[in-house]
Amino acid sequence: MLGSQLKKEKYIAYISLVFILFTVIFALIKHPLFSLKEIGDEGYYRTEVDYFARYGAYHSLAQGTSFLYTWQVFLFSKLFFTSHLVGARILSITFFLICCKLLLKCLQYFPNISYGERYLCVIFYCIISKDWLTIGLPNMVGISFFLAGFYLILRSKNYKWAALSGLLLFMSFACKPLALFTLPGFLFFIFFKELKKETWHRNAFRTLLFTISFCACFIVYHIPGYLTFNKLMLEDKIHEYVGDKRVNSGPGRREVEIYFVLVPNTHKNIYTLNYEEVEEYKIKHPEVNLNLSYAEYIKKYYYLWLKISLNNICLLLPYYVQGGFFFQKWTFVNRWINNIQVIYIISTLLLSAILYTQRKYIWQNYLYFIMPFSYAALIGFYSFNHYEINWLLLCLPFLALPVVKFLNN
Repeated sequence: MLGSQLKKEKYIAYISLVFILFTVIFALIKHPLFSLKEIGDEGYYRTEVDYFARYGAYHSLAQGTSFLYTWQVFLFSKLFFTSHLVGARILSITFFLICCKLLLKCLQYFPNISYGERYLCVIFYCIISKDWLTIGLPNMVGISFFLAGFYLILRSKNYKWAALSGLLLFMSFACKPLALFTLPGFLFFIFFKELKKETWHRNAFRTLLFTISFCACFIVYHIPGYLTFNKLMLEDKIHEYVGDKRVNSGPGRREVEIYFVLVPNTHKNIYTLNYEEVEEYKIKHPEVNLNLSYAEYIKKYYYLWLKISLNNICLLLPYYVQGGFFFQKWTFVNRWINNIQVIYIISTLLLSAILYTQRKYIWQNYLYFIMPFSYAALIGFYSFNHYEINWLLLCLPFLALPVVKFLNN
């Protein structure tokens, strides 16, 4: 019986490995490695690596970019004699494979999850990440550091591993700043993991070590930017360089999102809205301030902020979680219905039914879902417009576990 089980597990592992390899091949066909065409934000990150190569680490770090990712791309390109763009794409593929391995390692610590269910979550991860794994973006690199930090917290009770986990989460932040939103979930999990009356001081000390490790790195990381610009420098993607000087290149992402939400327009989604339209509107209507801070936006348009946030969490998130298992965004189902809002509603109803049938499992393992749920909720409230699915690559495989359990029953 045991031999039969081991044989079955070996087949599951082989099938999953083949699926992962086919995912990489499919992605390479869609986005060839040596293509000169830059996709999405590839041009932005390539420019940052070029700036690093020309003006050095200190100047680059001061710009508030994803410096750790910039440094890795530069170093990889130097070692293997590739262009910065090709080097970034190879790094994405490499770290995608690392992500798959780390995800398996993390899932083995989740209670009441079978060998097959672990691999089904990895297959889901392949499906949702296939559009990013051959593009030169920091997604896969940042997620790898995040998963490594989460894995250390799951497997170890030793104090030193808590400090190292804080360092790894910071490294994830230094590649992909949105990783900062996992911090509350991390702290909650570390403190309440196996918490008993006689161990609360140990858990508190581990939580403190994690926090000190992360915050110390965060402060040191931002010193060059603060000394140069007298403010906390975070990634904004709205600048360009004239020599070693940083200048704004047009309306920022936040201005574009606020324009899309507040100003009447004919765009069905924000992806068809170009920055030139927003710039033209700003010139014609100087009395309208689109450059609002997050706090100003909430204070002035709290009803709109709440509506969009709830839409993100209640409609978009369920769609993304189970989209990899049932249908995806531009399949024949969507074209047939021809109404993406209907798709979201169907998705929400379907996932609600799944969550209801798996409510006992979720309740028994709620602590393990704290990190992904809190991250997804914080991102939902932070977004001015709607989720971008690559923001959710950090947590979707864990949130998909109830769906996996449902399919496996």
